Amino acid sequence: MNEEPGSRTVLWTRNVPAIASVVAVVLGATAVMGWTLKVMSVARFLSARGPNCRALCDWLNSHNLLTSFFPGHTSMRPNSAVAYIVAGAALWLLRETTYRSRSALLWRRVGQAFALLVVALGMVTLSEYVLGINLGVGQLIFHDLQVPVEGLFPGRVTPTGAVSLVLLGSGLLMLDLRRRAGFQPSELLGLAVILDGMFGLFDFILHPAFTLTGIAPASSLVQCVLGVGLLTARSDYLFRKLLESPYCGGAVFRRLLPTAVIIPIVLAALVGRGEAIGFFARYVGLTLLVVMTMTAFVFVVMWTTGSLDVADQARRATDAELATRVRQQAAAASLGCRALKGMDLHLLLDEAVKLVARTLNVEYSKVQELLPDCKTLILRAGVGWNGDYVGRAVFSADPKSQAGYTLVSEHPVIVPNLKEEKRFAPSPMLVEHGVVSGLSVIIPGMERPYGVLGAHSSQSRSFTGDDVNFLQSVANVLAAAIERKRAEDDLWRLNRALRTLSECNLAMVRATTEEELLQKVCRILVDQGGYRMAWVGYAERDETKTVRPVAIAGVEEGYLASVKITWADDEFGRGPTGTAIRTRVPYVVRNILNDEHFVPWREEAVKHGYASTAALPLIMNEEPLGVLRVYAGAPEAFDGQEMELLVELAGDLAYGVQALRTRAERAAAEKALRESEERFRQMAENIREVLWMVDPTRGKVLYVSPSYESVWGRPAEAVFGNRHGWLEAVHPEDRNRVRAALGGDLPQREFETEFRVVWPDGSIHWIRDRSFPVRNAQGETERIVGISDDITERRLAAEALLESEERYRQLFHQMNVGCALLEVICDSDGVPRDARFVDVNPSFERITGYPKEAVSDERVLTVFPQIPPVWVERLGQVALTGDSTHFEGYSNVFRKYFDAAAFRPRPGHVAIVFADITERKEAEQQLEEAERKYRSIFENAMEGIFQVREDGSLLTANPTMARMLGYNTTQQFMAEVRNLEQHLYIEPRHPSGFIPLLRQEGTLSDFEAQMRRKDGNLIWVMGSAYAVRDDEGKVLYYEGTLKDVTEHKKVEEVLRRLSSQLLHAQDDERRRIARELHDSTGQYLSALSMNLSWMNQPSVALDQSAQEVVRESIDLVKRALSEIRNFSYLLHPPVLDEYGLSPALRRYVHGFSQRSGIDIELNIPPDLPRLPAQVETALFRIVQECLTNVRRHSGSARARICLQQESGSLMLEVSDEGHGISAGADGRQGGEGTRVGVGIASMRERMHELGGRLEIKSSSHGTVVRASLPVGLREVA
Repeated sequence: MNEEPGSRTVLWTRNVPAIASVVAVVLGATAVMGWTLKVMSVARFLSARGPNCRALCDWLNSHNLLTSFFPGHTSMRPNSAVAYIVAGAALWLLRETTYRSRSALLWRRVGQAFALLVVALGMVTLSEYVLGINLGVGQLIFHDLQVPVEGLFPGRVTPTGAVSLVLLGSGLLMLDLRRRAGFQPSELLGLAVILDGMFGLFDFILHPAFTLTGIAPASSLVQCVLGVGLLTARSDYLFRKLLESPYCGGAVFRRLLPTAVIIPIVLAALVGRGEAIGFFARYVGLTLLVVMTMTAFVFVVMWTTGSLDVADQARRATDAELATRVRQQAAAASLGCRALKGMDLHLLLDEAVKLVARTLNVEYSKVQELLPDCKTLILRAGVGWNGDYVGRAVFSADPKSQAGYTLVSEHPVIVPNLKEEKRFAPSPMLVEHGVVSGLSVIIPGMERPYGVLGAHSSQSRSFTGDDVNFLQSVANVLAAAIERKRAEDDLWRLNRALRTLSECNLAMVRATTEEELLQKVCRILVDQGGYRMAWVGYAERDETKTVRPVAIAGVEEGYLASVKITWADDEFGRGPTGTAIRTRVPYVVRNILNDEHFVPWREEAVKHGYASTAALPLIMNEEPLGVLRVYAGAPEAFDGQEMELLVELAGDLAYGVQALRTRAERAAAEKALRESEERFRQMAENIREVLWMVDPTRGKVLYVSPSYESVWGRPAEAVFGNRHGWLEAVHPEDRNRVRAALGGDLPQREFETEFRVVWPDGSIHWIRDRSFPVRNAQGETERIVGISDDITERRLAAEALLESEERYRQLFHQMNVGCALLEVICDSDGVPRDARFVDVNPSFERITGYPKEAVSDERVLTVFPQIPPVWVERLGQVALTGDSTHFEGYSNVFRKYFDAAAFRPRPGHVAIVFADITERKEAEQQLEEAERKYRSIFENAMEGIFQVREDGSLLTANPTMARMLGYNTTQQFMAEVRNLEQHLYIEPRHPSGFIPLLRQEGTLSDFEAQMRRKDGNLIWVMGSAYAVRDDEGKVLYYEGTLKDVTEHKKVEEVLRRLSSQLLHAQDDERRRIARELHDSTGQYLSALSMNLSWMNQPSVALDQSAQEVVRESIDLVKRALSEIRNFSYLLHPPVLDEYGLSPALRRYVHGFSQRSGIDIELNIPPDLPRLPAQVETALFRIVQECLTNVRRHSGSARARICLQQESGSLMLEVSDEGHGISAGADGRQGGEGTRVGVGIASMRERMHELGGRLEIKSSSHGTVVRASLPVGLREVA
């Protein structure tokens, strides 16, 4: 019950020293005050003041305790009172206190000085008694006190009191002394002080029968109180611990109380019996009773407290051990809660070592992690170690160290004294920090231990089983947290790897090229996988066996360029890359700093932040294609599951590369097949023979060439509908023979025969049919392919030859192609070795130059020894097998090209029909030469020539094109410019783009565009382009030429500015001339008219002829004035400047209509505001030019002018109903319409200058000129 700090017993015993100090000070101060009142005669003064004061004094004198303050009674000496006050103050200052500040330490020194003063007072008093001298100590304060004490010196402290002061002061001075067990010195001195005080109290109680000490009652009481205070001054004193102990506090009182009752009773009975029998006197008996009682009581107290202390210490040790266990388990549980809350592993390790050091009360604690190589330990966390060790110090895991021995022994290891340890050697770190004792346990793991948890002390320490269990509990908590963290990390890495694998597989599905696939996979490994860098290298089969990087992603920064990597069996090929390629097994470097095979690349790898890496071979067709390298920024990054997924990824990547290559090969094969099929189709559709194909399993006709109709006289569809239709067409006389030769419905072997067919018109044709089966790998017939040709002519020729030699001879001699009949000569084995000329026709002589007489009956090799024997054998095979052959080639004998066919007219003979195709071959050579010349023109043309696909991607370009766009070579241009349209900027009238315009129009001529050069500058080009199509009209590509017209455009711009200036000058000149004509010439003519009018008056005498002349002159002057006014108005109407465009147009149109007779409709908004002068002038000139063209060229009797504002622009439209504008009259070409064209050109120039646009649409039904200007124009300076 009393183990709690706030319990009543603890609070009482804790306050006893303070209470004793207060009581001593109060009683001492009271005694001093009494002595002061006595000296000042205050008591006499009060006793003389009335009956009430006298009664109070009488009562005070009658009380035993208080009367001692007055004369006639034993009283506390002044020195004793002062000593007790000082002792009480010293006890207050020296009681249980922690001295954490300088002021507290100063007060402690003051208390010790007070205690020393008490000892000094007691020692001086004892010296006076022992030496028999009077030093005057008793009269230091009150000199008038002369009360003797037992016949000794008056006013002096009694000897017993002096001894009590010495004991009390010594006890106070010895409060800081400690003994390991039992009573402390201050406790014994306090007990002695209590005994002295109790003797004094017995003196007071038994007085006058018992007088032993002569101490005043108040002094005895103060002594007992101070003794109790001294006995309980410190919490670690035996008596106080027993009183505060929950087990022994009550036992002390339970044992002492009966003793305090029984001992006095027993001793009183013995002393009374002794007095009764007269053994000793009463005074002696009382003295013996007091002394024996006190002695027995002190013995009982010491024996009781000693025995209870032993039991209490055992209980306290048990409680301390239990509390330690509880504290340790609470600490372990707290650490476990933090671990369960997902605390960061590094923070958890730091918290664990701090908890171990705090709980086990050691200076050092550490966690050493076992690295994957199981040979090295690294200091992951620690307390008390130098800062350079934690996170960097590396130790060997062999059994020669404490940590390694712990791992090997698999049990906790306790080191009582490291210097005496024989099982292992101390590590330098432990020696450096002065470690003496230590304890280490294993941090377990699932597959292998995580490491070692250790606690070390620089003091000799005996670690208990509870310490071992606590440390193991912490290690188990760390193990659970580590395994959880590892599981979370493994799960995260596994999910990351799965996500990466999924993304990579998706990239494999979407990739179209090998380079794209590899680059995407590397990028996904870095972005999704979280790796620092990834690259793919191909194993080259060169002499040095280099590894060529083909795809890179991540933090590479020149790493691969700065290192040498091969797959040869040398220094640079024994790393991860070379080993993986050679062995075809993945290679993992879990820590680049420790791997001995990574030395050549370690420095650069560390610079780039690589800590671990994996090399995964790419195997394709059981041969190493290359390697996939993955780098991580942290060590130990590639665990088992992650490597399994990476190996799977490498396999998928190799499969993807193989699939892309297979796809490319298949695409090439399909392309080749299509080309082959196209060639076959062209051949089949253009040869005279019939090609056919049949599926024997289904009996279905798969293919029949179009020549079937010309050979069989029936449409090919008839065969597809009825596969026996061809047999029904066979001549009835040959049908059974053909069916027998087939040996069944369809031949399963090579087949050849000749038969007749009857055409629907009744004509008979001879057919030669040959077929052979096409078998699969199992030898089964998949299809039957054959060829049928019409040999009617050949057959009829042969029959005619047999029937009529003459006819044969005529044909033979009249043939334009050479013909020779040969008899094959074979050796004894039947192998053709030579041939003999039987007959040749005249064309043979004409073509070869050899007359018939020179070759008849001669051997071929004799006449032509240069002929290779292989040709003789080939002709012999024709004669022996009957298989005709056709060939063409160059003859070195005749230095000509021949097209020849050989067939067997009869067994053992062969006929050769040949034609001289030298001219055709020369034409082909000339065609090749023309192509070569075209290539030369293409390469050396002054204009750029290009070919592009439909999507704008570039096919080819000549060097001029490359140079035009700023490239040095065509190859550089083709490599960097993938799409030509991206470099084109079509002018605004072609908003749809270059390729869409070509698709729409098919041909572009003299189009202008801007192109961007390599240096970023823009140039103007002009060119043409057209679509190249195949036979079906499908666009194959677009071809065109481009010419740099930048300078030309600059000249055009200069000319446009000059034209603008010219127009301005022309308008100014017109205005000036109009003004001069109106202001000067017009005035002169007016004056002349007035003069002539005066002369025409009757008052002026003129003859008849003169009057006629005057009247004629007046008429001429009037007409001249009218013409000048009209001309001046046409040059520049003044109304335009004064009133604006609308009045000027109305007046001009009215006058023009009267002069020309053309009906003109004018539509102008009535609220048309004034426009800038330049705009009004331009629009007026356009109307003027258009009406002039209508009158001169269109032949239209009507015209319409419309001026309106719409869609944010001012629109002027002039239309007529004439026959239209001739070619070249639009101001762009010369010709007949030059004059009109110049006017239109000036109109265009005026619109261009004002930012407007002029459109002319002309047809046989009339012309429409439309001019549009943006609204809000201002005058152009």
